[in-house]
Amino acid sequence: MVANLPVEWYKQQEVVKKTKDKKKKIEELLKLISLTPKHKGTEKLLAFLRKRVAKLKEDIEKERKKKKAMKREPRIKKEGPQVCVVGLANSGKSYLINKLTGTNLKSSEIPFEQRDMEAGAIKYGKAIIQLVEIPSLKKKFHHTRKGNEFFNVIRNCDLLLITYSDEWEIREVLNELSEENISKEYILVKRGDIDFEALKREIWNKLDLICVYTKEPRGEIAEKPIVLKRGSTIRDLAEKVHKEFVEKFKFARVRRGNKKGLGILAGIDFVLEDGDIVEIHIKK
Repeated sequence: MVANLPVEWYKQQEVVKKTKDKKKKIEELLKLISLTPKHKGTEKLLAFLRKRVAKLKEDIEKERKKKKAMKREPRIKKEGPQVCVVGLANSGKSYLINKLTGTNLKSSEIPFEQRDMEAGAIKYGKAIIQLVEIPSLKKKFHHTRKGNEFFNVIRNCDLLLITYSDEWEIREVLNELSEENISKEYILVKRGDIDFEALKREIWNKLDLICVYTKEPRGEIAEKPIVLKRGSTIRDLAEKVHKEFVEKFKFARVRRGNKKGLGILAGIDFVLEDGDIVEIHIKK
């Protein structure tokens, strides 16, 4: 049976052919369907057009899920200063983390057997630094969901520890990072005899951090410090404590060194130093 399609139908068909964006193409196909006469002669044509719409919707949903998977928060969330341990297989990553954190991660002699990241914490004085072991870097991880998760953690961390046995391993690791456009400050750690206390100091100095203690008005000094980047202000501290402290900030008192008494009267942009004790006052 002849379809007897109107002139407008053929014009709309040209619009559909020229449309590249999938969402827009669906809209144009629906217009084309609306212009298609409904009778016995157009049943197959309408079925074909509807099938195209369904296929495009399926493709869009697959792409949406893929993007969502890529953006998914890593299993290990960044909590304060974060250092990633990276290296090739059998370069001593697990051993290093065990010694620095006091944990007991199991290592393997089989390359790539470890599939997930592992986290621990370095204690430096009263400060805590998060340490994350990244599975052995190799080309098999590039452009995979698991690889994207690993490299996203590396991108967001503050410092790298690159473990190695031979010099060529360093170049290999740096090449893998370069392929992902990752340029990050790092410390090289050769497998073997390591002065772990000296390494902790080097990590702390490389991160360029300070410890600041908070104190409630007429209250006690907090036992645990808040770790901040050197050069941070009272605003940075207030944001870490509670966003309301920034919105309702009135003034702060800062006790520095061994000084007693009320301390320094400070504004929100006052630059803090290591060991400062800060009392934030807010508007009621």
